[in-house]
Amino acid sequence: MSMPIIFKNTQDYYNYWHDQYIKFYGNTFQAHRPDKLEELHSHLNNQIGFSDNDYILDAGCGICGPAVFFASYNNIRIEAITNCEKQIQAAKTIIKKNDIKNKIHLKKLDYHQIDKEYKAESFDKIIFLESFGHSNNKKTLIFASYKLLKYDGYLYIKDYFATEIVGDRIRKSLMKKAVENLKKQYCYYLTDLYDLLKQTRKLGMTIEFIKKPNYELQNELVVNAFEKANNIYLFSSDYMPIIVEPLEIKLRKTVKDVRIY
Repeated sequence: MSMPIIFKNTQDYYNYWHDQYIKFYGNTFQAHRPDKLEELHSHLNNQIGFSDNDYILDAGCGICGPAVFFASYNNIRIEAITNCEKQIQAAKTIIKKNDIKNKIHLKKLDYHQIDKEYKAESFDKIIFLESFGHSNNKKTLIFASYKLLKYDGYLYIKDYFATEIVGDRIRKSLMKKAVENLKKQYCYYLTDLYDLLKQTRKLGMTIEFIKKPNYELQNELVVNAFEKANNIYLFSSDYMPIIVEPLEIKLRKTVKDVRIY
């Protein structure tokens, strides 16, 4: 087993693995998925719940597979941002192919900087589709997202959340090591559900729902094939306790007082 590649940031990570992601994941870089991408896109479309003329921020848009689907089935405008140049170029091709250029605006941008790029209370919905976990400064990202949401706007996050480190000494050690490997090999920083809820509730956001995606999961073959082909190993043994829990969360902004900014 050769040493895995370790990355310092998501920009380097996705630029390096770009072709492999397209090979294994297609136009949607999400690991938790049903067998067919259209089913995943339809599920996300329904859970996010777009309204006519919504202005959407797709934060960490990848190559815009989901954004293209949303724009094709809804009367909405989407700001799609990623910090990866290769993703920008691939997304341009997909958008042009689907003839929806006027509905999706692409921008290369670190999503931690969104409140410096866009005006406060600009967006009806901000969505993170397995991109929130790449943030190593979630408090800043939550606050920036909150600032950009209109009153009565929604924050939707579909992602993997950290499970509790529990069990005997060996189990705890394996879990901690796997979490560290996830950071190094995927540039992924698992979100603590309690921290997220505490931060958003302090901002006056209310919970619309917290749940596991209800489609039939078919991700193991894709993920396992990707990891095997690219020498990615989170665990050093066959004993692999669960370190992630897939959840989708929808929160509503209920505070108008801009002094909180």
